[in-house]
Amino acid sequence: MNNKDKFLHNLYIARLEHSKWISQIRMLTSDTIDNAESSPVSFFETKFYLWFKESASYLLFNENTPSFKKIQLLMHHFDAEYSLIYNISIKNRGKTFFGKLKPMTTEEKDAALRYFKAIEIITEKLDILLEHSEKEIKGIKESSFEFMDNINLVIEKKEVKEENPKEDNSTYSGARGAFQN
Repeated sequence: MNNKDKFLHNLYIARLEHSKWISQIRMLTSDTIDNAESSPVSFFETKFYLWFKESASYLLFNENTPSFKKIQLLMHHFDAEYSLIYNISIKNRGKTFFGKLKPMTTEEKDAALRYFKAIEIITEKLDILLEHSEKEIKGIKESSFEFMDNINLVIEKKEVKEENPKEDNSTYSGARGAFQN
C-alpha cells in the first residue's frame, strides 16, 4: 500500500469514527447512554479531529486542498454545537445519591435535540466535503504523501493501545481481594 492509499484509508477510518461519534451524541441527547461521562468534552478530543490534526493538516498547508480548508472551518461549528449538548447532557446535570447522572428533563432533551439537528446539518456538509477531498487527494502526486511514513494509521494504533491494557501481575488475598501483594 503506497502512502496515498494509506492516507485515503485513514480518511475512511476517520469518517467511520465520526459516524460513531455522531451516534454517541444522538444517544446523549436522548439520555440513553450508560457511560455518558466518558464522552469527549470537546470536538477537538474526537478521533476524527486527531486524524485531521495528524494527517490532513500536512496537506492543508502544503497542497491546494480547498476542501480541507472548508473542513477546518466546520470543525469550529462542530465544537460550538457539541459543547452546548455536552453542557446540557453531562456537565450541568446533577447526580443521584449513587453518583449516576440524574435523568434529563423534557426541556433539556428538547434543547439538546435542537443542537443535535444543527450537528446533523454540519455533518451533511462535512460528508460532501470529504467526498470532494477524496477526489482532490487522488489528483495529488504521490511524493506529497511522504509524511505518511511517520504517521501510519494513527487512529488504528490508538485503538490497539486501548484494547491491550498493561498486564497486572499483582496478587490479591483476603476477603474479596482486599489486600494487594
